[in-house]
Amino acid sequence: MRKKSDHQKPLLPLDHWSAPSTFPAPPDTATLHVWRIDLDRKGVRDCLSEDEQARAARLHPRARQRFIAGRSAMREILAAYGLSDPADLRFRYNRNGKPLLDDLPLGFNLAHSGALGLLAVGASQRIGVDIEQIRPLPRLEHIAQRLFDHETQTRLMAVAAGEARTEAFLQEWTRLEASVKAIGSGIFQSRQTYTRERHADATHHLSFRIAHRAIGALAVVGGDMDLPNAIPLIWPCA
Repeated sequence: MRKKSDHQKPLLPLDHWSAPSTFPAPPDTATLHVWRIDLDRKGVRDCLSEDEQARAARLHPRARQRFIAGRSAMREILAAYGLSDPADLRFRYNRNGKPLLDDLPLGFNLAHSGALGLLAVGASQRIGVDIEQIRPLPRLEHIAQRLFDHETQTRLMAVAAGEARTEAFLQEWTRLEASVKAIGSGIFQSRQTYTRERHADATHHLSFRIAHRAIGALAVVGGDMDLPNAIPLIWPCA
């Protein structure tokens, strides 16, 4: 029997999110931790650096609050893995703005949509995550022509117009962005550049749904095994 491609697989529900009573050990090569973050939560500890504070200051109030909540959660989670202080973390950035940590042997990637944030943490340095809230997209076909190659457009247009096509589009969109973020390239690069780079190494994907609110995707570049087992967790811990 022919193995289904990632695009043909149904969306997996990540419904069993849990807030661990104790902080988990760092993920190994067989697991990925996916932290779900409420960006509108109260009592956020602001532990951002000066450059992050400057970025936050340029945003309008709600976006500023959510940026601080997401970056602070990322700092707290990564610091807990490394047994350090969140405010002491010093990120460096690649040419496309992806944050990296030299002192922590883990890969990580942060994504957000509305009030929902996701932080993926794994043993591989080349991981990406993306999330999009499910919402009407009146210019869906036009956006698809700009973002996707011909094969992807054809597959998308074969889906019945309406809610089903919207969800299929969001699945393709999040997979693309998660993959490009895992590669470490610019999110809005051309589809020709993306197609060339995504075939440089094997990329493993997981597309998933978060209840009826959002569709997300994980990507890990390189390695011979399938995508590690994704463990859904809630921040802050119980």
